[in-house]
Order: sequence, then C-alpha cells, then structure tokens
Amino acid sequence: MQRGEVIQMQEETRTFLQVLSIAGLGGGINYIRHHRSGGFRALELAASIAVSAFAGMEAHFLVRWMGLSVDLQFAIAGIAGYGGGVLLDTAVNIAHQIMHARAGTKAGETGKTQGSTDILGTQPDAKEKK
Repeated sequence: MQRGEVIQMQEETRTFLQVLSIAGLGGGINYIRHHRSGGFRALELAASIAVSAFAGMEAHFLVRWMGLSVDLQFAIAGIAGYGGGVLLDTAVNIAHQIMHARAGTKAGETGKTQGSTDILGTQPDAKEKK
C-alpha cells in the first residue's frame, strides 16, 4: 500500500468518525429536548445516539455522492442525526410510495404501520374508507 493511499484512508476514517460524532450529538440533543419531564434512561439515550449516528452517516454518504462540500456534509449529517428515527421512517415510507407508483401497484397490508402517513401526510386507511 502506498503512503498516499494510507494517508487518504486515515483522512476518510477521521471524516467518518467526525460525522458519527456530529450525528450522534444531534441524537443526544434530540433526546434531551424531548425527554425533559421523564426520568433519564441510559438505554434510550444510547439507542437515540446509535440511530442518529446511522441516519447521519447515511445522509453523509448521499451528500458526498452528490459532490457537495465537506462543511455541508457535516451540517446535513448533524440535522439527520437530530431527526434520527423519524427521518429514517419517513424516508422508508417515501421510498415505498415511489416504488409502488413506478410499479403501478397499490400498497398492500404488509409494510403498513399503525399511524403511518403517506408523502402528503394523510393516513393510508383514510383514503381507502372514502
């Protein structure tokens, strides 16, 4: 392995660790903001940080693929980290709707979650009952 390749791998590893830290910090902030009245639960905080780190890393990869600046990659990773699980659930829901629209099919009972909404924010069951 060439010296230049090693340096590049070290820089990428440092960037990924920074992204994970920023996104995890976003998850920690989200936990603190939304759990003021309840008692502190270390497992909930750890889960929030882990999900946020995952969401932030995925956002980082997307923004990096788009060729946007490193500063913007970090900013979006932090925002995605703050959004955490809600952001992931929304992204999966939108992806399902896009796939069904392209395939010309209607979403079946599988994949629906109680209280889920479509891209327009309406309840899937509400459309069917009309």
